[in-house]
Amino acid sequence: MSGLSFTMLGPLAAWRQGRTVYIGPARQREVLAALLLRRGASVGIDQIAFDVWGERQPAAVHNVIHTYLSRLRRMLGHQLVRSDRPGYSVSTATENIDVNRFDAQVARARTACARGELATARQAMTEALEMHYGNPLHGATGPLAEAERTRLLALREELAVELAAVRILLHDAEDLVPQLKGMLVEQTFNEPLWALLMAALQRSARRAEALQTFQQARHHFTEQLGVEPGRQLQEVHLSLLRDETVPVWSRWTRSPVLA
Repeated sequence: MSGLSFTMLGPLAAWRQGRTVYIGPARQREVLAALLLRRGASVGIDQIAFDVWGERQPAAVHNVIHTYLSRLRRMLGHQLVRSDRPGYSVSTATENIDVNRFDAQVARARTACARGELATARQAMTEALEMHYGNPLHGATGPLAEAERTRLLALREELAVELAAVRILLHDAEDLVPQLKGMLVEQTFNEPLWALLMAALQRSARRAEALQTFQQARHHFTEQLGVEPGRQLQEVHLSLLRDETVPVWSRWTRSPVLA
């Protein structure tokens, strides 16, 4: 079966010409995900068993996996799901898997940031974030899926912060304030987020609110962690007190940056 693509930035699914392709029950799909996540490498049965079940493997796990693989080969084609004795692999173009396209866009954004090409970085970041359509590999419970889910969620979170920084540097901060406040509900102790919120408020002619935001952040850190805000927030606060342009801190661009 040709023309197949796979999405894993939500529940695992296979697609052909815009329509979903049935790939079997949950564990069978997770076996397929384990092969897809190995990016074309040949994977032995023992490794597949660990990737999908970890230490808690069912009886006759090798027979179970062989059954799933036989079904997948019939469903998707022997040329796609290959038997590379003693292992198996999925042979498909890199761009046919959404996780690979996501990683490529993130790499493009990092390179653009390093070069100071912020408009290009903003486009790549926006496109990467738009690719996520839910919890990555939703429903998959094996060690490999869990590790990949953790990586993708952390990268998505970092990407959202970096995009906010780039947008502020490009003087595109007007509608960022509610978005940043929403992100802080989930990440109360994320200092870069607090700093970006203060920068966005200042650039939206809301300096007084930015100063209040510092006090709010300080309250969270002192009352709940027993520590003062770090150097980054202290420097942002000092810039606000002096009525100077607040620096924008970014991991991917030169930090801090004034714009």
